[in-house]
Amino acid sequence: MRKIICGILLMVCMVIMMTGCGSKMEKIADFGTYAGSISDITVPDDVKIVALGEATHGNNEFQQLKLDVFQQLVETTDIRAFVLEGDFGGCALINAYIQGGEGELEDITKLLGYRIYKTDHMKNLVQWMRDYNATVEESERVRIYGCDMQFDMRCITLLKSYFENVDAENAKMYVEQFDTLFGTDEDAYDSNDYDKIIAFLDEMKTDLERNKENYIEKTSEHDYAYAMCEVENICYYMEYREKKNYNGNFRDTCMANNVKWVVEQEEKLHQSGIMLSGHNGHITKNISSANTSLGNQLSETFGEAYFAIGTDYYNTECNVPTKDGRKNVTLCSDDPLAYQVGDLDENICYLDFEKARQSQELSSLLDQKISTGSLGESYSPIMKVMKPLCHIYFAPSEMYDGMIFVYEATPIEVWED
Repeated sequence: MRKIICGILLMVCMVIMMTGCGSKMEKIADFGTYAGSISDITVPDDVKIVALGEATHGNNEFQQLKLDVFQQLVETTDIRAFVLEGDFGGCALINAYIQGGEGELEDITKLLGYRIYKTDHMKNLVQWMRDYNATVEESERVRIYGCDMQFDMRCITLLKSYFENVDAENAKMYVEQFDTLFGTDEDAYDSNDYDKIIAFLDEMKTDLERNKENYIEKTSEHDYAYAMCEVENICYYMEYREKKNYNGNFRDTCMANNVKWVVEQEEKLHQSGIMLSGHNGHITKNISSANTSLGNQLSETFGEAYFAIGTDYYNTECNVPTKDGRKNVTLCSDDPLAYQVGDLDENICYLDFEKARQSQELSSLLDQKISTGSLGESYSPIMKVMKPLCHIYFAPSEMYDGMIFVYEATPIEVWED
């Protein structure tokens, strides 16, 4: 009987822990003293990467922050590159547009790769970068990169164009090989051709290495580096799908390699730092789940030069994919820090952890394991009652150097296809 009672009590405790919204929380008297705005964001001079996370992919506020924070960093630091958790090849094509290239803005924005980026917020980000570049000297221009590797066709398009510029004789052969092995549609290759595809890509790498000086002379060192990285990203894409079974940690390792490549390029060619934008789970300094280690790898490589800013909501109405199409769902994070924003005049605030350490109460909370919201591009109604499925449960100081909190987050509106 005692075992039965203990079992029942344990189940009740688990239900209480996993369900409900807005459990009893205490107010922090001096929270408003340390709560700043986006314009208050500053980073140490030796920082090379400022990473901005998002608690969800489907909220207006977190998409708008991409532009707001990037503008702030461009105005106050030497950061001139924006790196998105988006398609490597697609963002390279967008970069050509923001440097003054041709194209229709909405079509260009869709090259970011994912459905969640087909929004007015992301279109405004691309437009701002293009407009900014039109008003500054070349040395002050901004650039955009993608660090993800889940698409193939845009890298293939770029490589076809590159070889037409550096080796027109072999370009026809490469184009024919690409079309034979990959077709002309996304993900259209035959899995049985895996070995042929890797052998072909290895042959292309050898060609690039053997003719490096000649190819650089015909284009530029940066174009050559891009071509090498494009081949590498198609290899990542193939291994991710065919050998790693879409393993999230492998994906994060590939993204980390791409971010490191961008840092190298920006330092060498522009003496610039970068802003990285991705889901909270990817940019945290610790490993917040078994399949998200991007931020952890970057933190280990760059140390204090990696500065992570997380985000969270208290209440959200979030746009998510369901089996019946995209819908808006409501959730609560139960984050005691985000809860404090409800008493502020604004719906959003920035908390710099170093400054917040001056408050004993805040400092203590930063080092405690607390619930923070975490919702990606997957949703199940069970999340309503099993909160650990859409929460991260770590001490904020283990994950970030600061956080941006939104009290009431509103849903994005994704463009119709």
